[in-house]
Amino acid sequence: MNFPLFFGAIALSGRFNIPYQTPATTGYQTISGLSHYVFDPAAVVMEGLHGHMTTSSYPGTTSTVLYYLTLLVLLTFGVSTAALTLVNRNLAKGEYSELAHDFFGAIKKNFRQAFFVGILDLGLLFVIAYAVMFYYYNFVAGTSIITSFMFFVALFIAFIYIFMRYYIYLMLVTFNLKTFKLFKNAWLFATLGFKRNMAATFFIVFTILLNIVLFVYLMPVGALLPFIITLSLLSFIATYSAYPVIKRLMIDPYYADHPEEKKLEIDVEPLFEDKG
Repeated sequence: MNFPLFFGAIALSGRFNIPYQTPATTGYQTISGLSHYVFDPAAVVMEGLHGHMTTSSYPGTTSTVLYYLTLLVLLTFGVSTAALTLVNRNLAKGEYSELAHDFFGAIKKNFRQAFFVGILDLGLLFVIAYAVMFYYYNFVAGTSIITSFMFFVALFIAFIYIFMRYYIYLMLVTFNLKTFKLFKNAWLFATLGFKRNMAATFFIVFTILLNIVLFVYLMPVGALLPFIITLSLLSFIATYSAYPVIKRLMIDPYYADHPEEKKLEIDVEPLFEDKG
């Protein structure tokens, strides 16, 4: 469902970029000018080192169209993430899952909220990433104590939100909760399930680094893996880590308070309804 990312990958490959010649170094203009008026061995050496051109490229019409098509991920990100989370939830529980049926069934049942949560999620990811990078460069430059402090604040918020994301979509497909409560509960679970969150983060980072290594040393394999298994594996790791926390803190207490209700866990329908 996140097929628009494929368009972005093609655009980033540079296959449809338009090449042009550009100076290879910042000193090209100065050295090139001197070489026309100064005739000595040193000038020749400098021209050989800094007076050559290189080839660069810029996105052409096709690349630009592909980049715009990549923006379609805004429409598919939330619903596909929710559907994938439901499939991984069933697998993490050791239950049989009809992948296509459960995946598209989850999209149908949760489309509206998942679509909104996906856009909100992407927006928060962008803002947090921008804040971390902004304060990081100010921290390195040593601008002020306040900006240095804000870098660590932004980094802390980034880690907390990474932990929250393990729970947001899982609760979305498991409970009938309002969006505000999804994020509120996810914030609580980010701290209450800290050990499992750290373990999940470790394995997620390890998987990403492994994929990067494969991309560098075995590019065809490393380039294809994200579209075949890497993204699904990352989702499974997060779901496998988060579900026991949700079960312990939300599902089990619910049945303890309502012993008369039979435990029915439906694959596509949310398990519980928010009555608060």
